[in-house]
Amino acid sequence: RAVIEAFGSSVEWDQSLSTVVITTIPVDAKAILTKANSLSSDWKNYDADIKINMSMPIKDDAGSVQTVNMNMKMYMTLFADPSLKAKLNSSFVMNLMGQDASQPVMDMYMVADKKSFTTYMGTVGQDGKLTWMKSTVEDEIFASLFTNNKEAIKENHELSEKYMKDVKYFGKYTDASGRTLQKLQYTISGEIYKEVFGKYAEIMPASENEQDVMVLEMMKDLANGSFGDITAVIYVNESTGEIVKYEMDLSDIMSSMMSGMTEMLGTIPANEMEMLKQMKVTMSMEYLNINKAADFKIPEEALNAPEVTETAEVTQ
Repeated sequence: RAVIEAFGSSVEWDQSLSTVVITTIPVDAKAILTKANSLSSDWKNYDADIKINMSMPIKDDAGSVQTVNMNMKMYMTLFADPSLKAKLNSSFVMNLMGQDASQPVMDMYMVADKKSFTTYMGTVGQDGKLTWMKSTVEDEIFASLFTNNKEAIKENHELSEKYMKDVKYFGKYTDASGRTLQKLQYTISGEIYKEVFGKYAEIMPASENEQDVMVLEMMKDLANGSFGDITAVIYVNESTGEIVKYEMDLSDIMSSMMSGMTEMLGTIPANEMEMLKQMKVTMSMEYLNINKAADFKIPEEALNAPEVTETAEVTQ
């Protein structure tokens, strides 16, 4: 490293590929990342192919520890202008003791306006049909988080800049479609989540509503939690400067969240909590059809679904 750097080149270690990356021409990795983030804030719509891989130790009936592997696939279409409108289809494959079980999990729609945020959830029953419920949060402050607000977008970029560190350039790669991608790695300090949740807890209006009180307490718990840093790998299209794909290892932050939410999850036995903290989680998200995503309508059966609170009252 010392010899190579003495000749003006930079040296990085790409852990994911176990590869030494030597760059002979100076590259401003942070400038590439900042530009890519700025361009993405102007996207009006896009599709995203999301994959989440999880593994977790669990005890079987005999008390032996087995590793369960779960691979979740999600496909999302999101419209950001003027307010959020999104749909999500998800399915998963679970492997236990060499046996695969695959099934669709949920269809989901989300919409926001100036006063509310509504989620429509369709879960798949044993007959393969969807059963719909919806949840509406009537909160202008919460709903405003999902509006295409230029000032809020600017604040989010400034917040990311504040907590971003250790930006590295890992060279160029050509993908299957022939695009040249620049590979970067950066770290976001876990302190960013304390600030985000803390600010939201501060601006939430006082309420006696049980749901609002529960949300506020959860925000306070998260704001006081201990979060690990998140390291992400990002691929940027060299010709357009736009983000193509993210890859993240969320294991540390999931473990930190579990440790920091012991009061909320206090009914879980200590040995089971320890297994939850050993969960390994990785995620990748590829952006597709930027500003060319196909529009969609929310199904009538979802629009007419009962509110979650109504369903709970009927059950009681």
